[in-house]
Amino acid sequence: LAERRAARAAQALVDKDRLIRHQKLAVELLLMPRKESSALIARARQEVERWRRERLCSPDYSDRWAQLLSLPVRDLARAMAADDLDWGTALRQNSPWPVAAA
Repeated sequence: LAERRAARAAQALVDKDRLIRHQKLAVELLLMPRKESSALIARARQEVERWRRERLCSPDYSDRWAQLLSLPVRDLARAMAADDLDWGTALRQNSPWPVAAA
């Protein structure tokens, strides 16, 4: 029982770290020039397309990320920074953002 609690606590820390990384990235997307944010989002879209092409993950993840990445930057940032995002924990675990997925 203690081991399970410790494992859940460790996973909660990992999940919180991923949330914080995505929140930081969301702020950066809002603050950077449009050209830079557009390029970064385009790279994330390419990653999602690679997932689809190579069948690297469930379409549930690629479809949800594709929907998020099609949003205006402000809405994308808001969704990425939200702790209550539908599928949020799972999406942050399977993230197209290299700096945020670790």
